[in-house]
Amino acid sequence: MKKNFKAIIASILVFSMVFALSSCKQDPEPETTTTTASAATTSALTTVSATTVQTETLQSTTAATTVAGTTAGPAETQSTAPVNGNISQSLLPDNYTKEQALELFNTALNKVKTEKPAFTKEHVIKLETFETSVANTIVNLLKPVLFPEKLITTNVSKGENCDAVFPVEDKTFASRVTMSDIQDITVTKEGENYVLTVTMPETTNPENGDDAYGRIFKCKTRQDAKDEYAEKVKAKIDLNKVTMRFNNCSAKLTLNPQGQVIHYYQYIKSTLNITGVEVMGIKDISLSGDAASVNDYLNFVW
Repeated sequence: MKKNFKAIIASILVFSMVFALSSCKQDPEPETTTTTASAATTSALTTVSATTVQTETLQSTTAATTVAGTTAGPAETQSTAPVNGNISQSLLPDNYTKEQALELFNTALNKVKTEKPAFTKEHVIKLETFETSVANTIVNLLKPVLFPEKLITTNVSKGENCDAVFPVEDKTFASRVTMSDIQDITVTKEGENYVLTVTMPETTNPENGDDAYGRIFKCKTRQDAKDEYAEKVKAKIDLNKVTMRFNNCSAKLTLNPQGQVIHYYQYIKSTLNITGVEVMGIKDISLSGDAASVNDYLNFVW
């Protein structure tokens, strides 16, 4: 009984560590401080660099509208890829097509990595549900201890390489999503700023390669979860019985009128399921949990 209890507790503890990283794979970050948060960080606006648009007919637009299937304006209007990060006054982002808005989204984010502004990153993970096939009473009693919500803050100086901190972490790009990768993109105007929000479709077992999620997020894969869990508790795990499911994931970017990012907010919701686990001779242990990972990038200084 004592052996079984130890195996259960060890299994739960290690799963908590694995799950804490499952929503968004985290690497060591410089200048990091950790504090306990009572709730996940609040969603914020984010500023984005802009698209230069060549037009034959100038349009002046000041209304605040949301793009939800807008057409590309007059037939004589042509748009080009973002150049120099300046929003053209001839066709403002709230009149962009979805394709133009996504092009602006990618270009603005990628400029963070090339132009290296100063910013602050705040990261928090909120465990929403956690269940095991054993010891659920113990889990519920120890949940506040096993799964505290911790806010991790990282400051990046101007001119500092931010590839390891700014998404996509450890890549030279920040976003390369295409229209076929995303579920939707909207543009709203808030004051003089523009907010571009990308929502992602539900996916299972993304591989962090050249897939849709790998072009905007750095998510832990089921292979990562399996290897980490198996190593720390010497557990026997079948990779085919590990599932990482992502849903309701989004990225919100805010741009100023100059097309510079002023706020970027990522919300990554994941569900991790592991079945058929064997630990210390105890077989067929099942564990599952839902968590939300929030990455908030703010206080940009260009």
